[in-house]
Amino acid sequence: MSEITCDVNSVGRTKVIDDKLLAFTTRLQTLLLMNKGTMPNDPDMGIGIKTYVYEFADGSTIATLRSEIDKQIEKYIPNPYPAVIDVEMANDPHRKNAKIFVVALKVNSEDRDGTTVAIIMRGGQGNKIVSSIASY
Repeated sequence: MSEITCDVNSVGRTKVIDDKLLAFTTRLQTLLLMNKGTMPNDPDMGIGIKTYVYEFADGSTIATLRSEIDKQIEKYIPNPYPAVIDVEMANDPHRKNAKIFVVALKVNSEDRDGTTVAIIMRGGQGNKIVSSIASY
């Protein structure tokens, strides 16, 4: 699996991510940030994590989000990287009623056994979502 990005490399060519785990994580991050209806030819594509920012951080919300992530992976990420996915929500200490989301992928495969990759998202200024990928 490779992921073609909108970035360019040092020689001005389209950047391609060949690392299978990073490609999977980048594609999942895109699905998390994308709102449904963004792609006119596929209106179901995307999770729209921004819509969850002011939701209650209870078991029901986490289950709904987890179910949506599973559906999006099944439909839009062929041959996903073998990983156990966990979703966590916590109150953002810097923004009243806002949340911090962590989507953690615990990898169990021959090439990266025990690696955890997390997509960390939090509300930013102007109700935007700031997202980063961390590996540990």
